[in-house]
Amino acid sequence: MMKSFFFLCLIGLFSNLYAQEIDLKPLKHDDYDSWEKISDYGVSDDGKYAFASIAPQVGDGVSILFNLETGDEIVRLERAFQLNFLPNTGFLVFSVKPVFEKLRQQKLRKVKSENILKNEFVIGSISKGKFEILDSLGPITSYKIDFGRRDTFVDIFGIQRPSKRKENPSLSIFSVSQSEIFPGAAQTEQSFKLDTLGEWRNVLKWGFPENKLSESGFYLIIENSETKNQELLFNPMESDSLYDKGADFGSIVFGKNKNKRYQNSIFYLKKNKSEDTFSSIWFAGSDKRQQHFRTLIVELNAPGLPPGSFPSFYAGLTVENTGLFFYYELAFRPIQWDDSLTLKEERSNLDIWSWNDDLIQPQQAKKNRWEKSPRYMAFFSFMDSSIVELSDKSFSNAIASNDNDWVIRYSQNKYKRQYSYDVQLPYDLELISKKNGNILKIGEAMKIARSPQMNPSGNAIAYYLSAKRHWEIAIVDSSSSKKVSIKKMKVPIPKPVWNEEHDSPSYPYPYGSPGWLSNGDFVVYDAYDIWSYNLRTNEVKNLTNFQGRNSKTRMRILNLEPKIGSDLKKKVGFDNRDQSITVRAFNTQTKSSGFHKIDLLTGDSKVISQGESKHSRYLRAKDADTYLFTKETIRSSPNLFCFSFLDSSNLETQDFLKQQNNAFQLTDINLQQDSFVWPKVEMINYRAFGQKLQGLLYTPSASSIGEKLPMIIYFYERYSDRFHDYKTPAPSASTINVSWFVSNGYAVFIPDIIYKVGRPGESALKCINKGVDQVLKIEKRIDPKRMGLQGQSWGGYQTAFLITRTNRYACAMAGAPVSNMFSAYGGIRYSSGMSRQFQYEKTQSRIGKTPWKGFYSYKKNSPVFYADKVYTPLLIMHNDNDGAVPFTQGVELFMGLRRLEKPVWMLVYNGEQHNLRKRANRLDLSIRMSEFFDCYLKNSLKPDWMAKGRSLKEKPTEK
Repeated sequence: MMKSFFFLCLIGLFSNLYAQEIDLKPLKHDDYDSWEKISDYGVSDDGKYAFASIAPQVGDGVSILFNLETGDEIVRLERAFQLNFLPNTGFLVFSVKPVFEKLRQQKLRKVKSENILKNEFVIGSISKGKFEILDSLGPITSYKIDFGRRDTFVDIFGIQRPSKRKENPSLSIFSVSQSEIFPGAAQTEQSFKLDTLGEWRNVLKWGFPENKLSESGFYLIIENSETKNQELLFNPMESDSLYDKGADFGSIVFGKNKNKRYQNSIFYLKKNKSEDTFSSIWFAGSDKRQQHFRTLIVELNAPGLPPGSFPSFYAGLTVENTGLFFYYELAFRPIQWDDSLTLKEERSNLDIWSWNDDLIQPQQAKKNRWEKSPRYMAFFSFMDSSIVELSDKSFSNAIASNDNDWVIRYSQNKYKRQYSYDVQLPYDLELISKKNGNILKIGEAMKIARSPQMNPSGNAIAYYLSAKRHWEIAIVDSSSSKKVSIKKMKVPIPKPVWNEEHDSPSYPYPYGSPGWLSNGDFVVYDAYDIWSYNLRTNEVKNLTNFQGRNSKTRMRILNLEPKIGSDLKKKVGFDNRDQSITVRAFNTQTKSSGFHKIDLLTGDSKVISQGESKHSRYLRAKDADTYLFTKETIRSSPNLFCFSFLDSSNLETQDFLKQQNNAFQLTDINLQQDSFVWPKVEMINYRAFGQKLQGLLYTPSASSIGEKLPMIIYFYERYSDRFHDYKTPAPSASTINVSWFVSNGYAVFIPDIIYKVGRPGESALKCINKGVDQVLKIEKRIDPKRMGLQGQSWGGYQTAFLITRTNRYACAMAGAPVSNMFSAYGGIRYSSGMSRQFQYEKTQSRIGKTPWKGFYSYKKNSPVFYADKVYTPLLIMHNDNDGAVPFTQGVELFMGLRRLEKPVWMLVYNGEQHNLRKRANRLDLSIRMSEFFDCYLKNSLKPDWMAKGRSLKEKPTEK
């Protein structure tokens, strides 16, 4: 009797579960539009307030303002976007979009652009936890905001608004001042008032200095409405503010406060409106008697520059305490036909490709501006007005850091021809003095991973030696009174600092380095931990106390410091307020993540947040230990969280405020998800080539008892670290949408793949099949007769290869597949103009040889030569403007299978690139992929485009 009762209870339990499943619905393609994301967020400098902008894929969004001291939601601002807190003032500025459907209807009616609905600009104030709109400046198409340094409250700021007419934008300048506080009045927050200082029309460019502003300390470049000439206004609040006119104005920078001579001054690039006039650099400002001055400091053929050279108008200026960095170029005149001697139809039009060109012609075309007239760096000294060339034709790259004498310069020019078959070019490396041009050689033909990094003192540089697999530091040794020299030393990290999972013919890259700490220590990563090396003491220190290696957790420094100027201390995320670093922690086994704060003086580590989720998009308040970040899991959309060391224990408990690992949740988006069948994820462990691998298996969280599931296997290389990624339902750019397919009754498996050099296709086949074997052992719901493949780009190649070697899979979809490694080797990546040879000899395609030395490897890894072995229906997408994989690769595979009368279709989205960009095309691909897989894995009827095809005359056209 008890057994019968127990059996009835089980039946009842399964019945209840099944009833719940029936209530859940599968995702449809039109469900994508309402799915939301946090498009933007920010925090006030004092850490008291935050905003989150939430946008659906189609429709009207909302921005929410939060009080972080209480966790309260202050206000919802419908259709507000591009929000900015004005530093330390309590002001919030933002745009408000028109109602989406109203704007859409206007576009359908083809309303003229000047009459179409525009965004509006709004200024609001936050005080004592309340928000108030102060002013609306009316319709705009867009706006930009600029203000000075954030060390005090902002005293002026500007808003640029394009006008309704076709003339240039207008600029409004506002002042912010502290309100008077009456004696005895209680006030918990500083009070400010807002005034309009002025408005200028036809503003082309404007800017504020980095130092604290005054009401006059900014510049404008305006277009004179009568003459149409540009005019430079400096200190425009003054009556006499016109400093220059009748020219085009380029980069403008302010003088540094530390040098009294250059206070209240600007440096600018100027080019007169004449083809024969070369640009020049000017210095302008006002002296102690408030008298204007304007001085030419660098021009064509200036002493110290090569003959025929002049300041580049299109490159920036950088000012420091002792001088000015600028770029120069040589006068260049394009070769032109003499119109008086030839007719247009008599002129040839050709490119000449030569075997001894440094770069092939398509790559030259992509770098046309640089190739025609290269730009080189120089330094203008304030002390004696001398000019020192810092880079030139032989050493074309320079890396300068403010207030340091030595400048890094390097060249890869001698090795450019190798670009066709290798992207890890050698470096010729040296230091040059900006004071006198003296040179210190570091080395030639050095195989280093990337350009070096200089320490804050300016007397040492660090770089990674790829062939030797270690970091090295070159130190300027000035101990000898006779000669300054270079001393080199290996950074003695006791663990491997190179990527130990590297599996291509190229040199392995390092795990990385964030740079130098402000105390002069150089910081390096191993697989898990963070190390520092002290030049003075030769001491190596593990900054994370082996927490990473002991728990298989990857620790990496987060750069949460605001970037002001070129302060080197900010580059490694070192917090000078409390001598700490903030570290992202990712467990490579469980895939849990979070971030910690480490005190470098005591070694103490404080966990800010850690859990079985993905943490990302970190942001910290400038003047407070308040952090914003997003958290997500497969079942939880990326939501915004907040943590504050000072205030986290004082938060009020409210329904919407969910305390999680010392952090509280601010947003809760995509609540509609609860009504849909949703994926769950499981880690699959398997072995291939004697190594442990992992894969991700996604199955419906609700599926009928005993129901067999078809499965799609998607792959690229390694993917398992994305275990906690949320799978947003959205139209596909090239790959299957996991949420949609799982919601509609599929399982999706994503295996990790490792490679053997010379055997990329075989490696993929073995790893994928081993992973699928393990899935079938673990998950009995999978139907082994209804499995399909899908991959894009490198995944598309692997898809095409697999179906030439196995009939295990019922169908396959390959996006942008390489099908013929011979012709692909000789092809061009048209987006960059680069030859594709390097991919096969050194990187992803992993052949490791030229076709002449590895003929058989190229042939056996090319799917098109085994097209007669294909019995799997194939859908190809290859777009006619693909800049990565030549469109002809997809054509070769299609034509081969078509000739053999194999079932194959190819989708070609006109004008589209490697991955689809246009939303309408993405939606179309999503629908066709689902129809294709439904046909072969669910026995659905073929849609007309598969059953009958679609002739060109049936293709819809624009009216």
